[in-house]
Amino acid sequence: MNTKRTYSTHHRTFRRICSSIGVDSDLPLTERQLCAIVIIYAHTHRITTVPVFTSALQNYAVSLSHPNLPRHRLYDRVRAGLNNMYGHQNFSQPREGITINELCDFRSKLKLSLFADARDWCACLFAFYGLLRINEYCGGSLCVKHVTLHTWGISLIVPFSKTSLIPAMVDIIRRDDQLCPVAACNGYTALVNARYRAADHPFFLASASSTSPMLDSQFIARIRTLVRVALRRDPQQFAGHSFRRGGTTALLQAGVPEATIATHGRWKSLAYRSYIDVQHNLRMRLAATAQLSLHSRLAPLPGLVTV
Repeated sequence: MNTKRTYSTHHRTFRRICSSIGVDSDLPLTERQLCAIVIIYAHTHRITTVPVFTSALQNYAVSLSHPNLPRHRLYDRVRAGLNNMYGHQNFSQPREGITINELCDFRSKLKLSLFADARDWCACLFAFYGLLRINEYCGGSLCVKHVTLHTWGISLIVPFSKTSLIPAMVDIIRRDDQLCPVAACNGYTALVNARYRAADHPFFLASASSTSPMLDSQFIARIRTLVRVALRRDPQQFAGHSFRRGGTTALLQAGVPEATIATHGRWKSLAYRSYIDVQHNLRMRLAATAQLSLHSRLAPLPGLVTV
């Protein structure tokens, strides 16, 4: 799994940094030690990877039964300083989110009687409605035993994520339109041979004739093809997290409380706010300035000419 590989790499980096400054990597960190480690890391890595690095450190701490990382006032000040120092050097633009309308455009270009198209459509809807990270449904992390159909919808079990080693339940409601995740799930599983549907087999398969999982690179390539054909947009602006970003934005637009969005997306901090796609969403940008229409009710300031 990519998340496991990334964490393993960061764990090695962490132990190397600890060794260089005389810190025991197997003992709980103080806040000052954590800040020193993050400063050293940021000096040789992209500043945008610091959150993943600290998530890996939190994962490392949990594996050793340590308390949560001491990220308090000093840590916040150090992170702000690092962003100011290095942010201009390696700023990266987040991927664009997939909207409801764009999902419909995808659907119009898919032939759901074909295995790959049915699989991709099911994965799209699972990721969008479940606010799933790509490594939570690609690469074999999501197995047949983790997907349960109900009369009201679908329950997914996320065995682990980059922020938690504890399994989490994600519930997705059925719909009565072409964007129904239950219909997509039934359409896909009907094309999977029964011998490839054992409980421990990957839910999303690479092909109709094997038990190999669909890889994240395979899914991203398919989605970028859809973006080019259906949306006529730059496919490089989209990736696996585009569904998590788009689903988060759609929930906010539908009036869902932010606390509920954070819980549904399994965020334990305010990080979910970075997934609200304001920059690429005209409706949200217009809403942000809607109150400016009140200017007509205000009296002009002295010395100003109104037009």
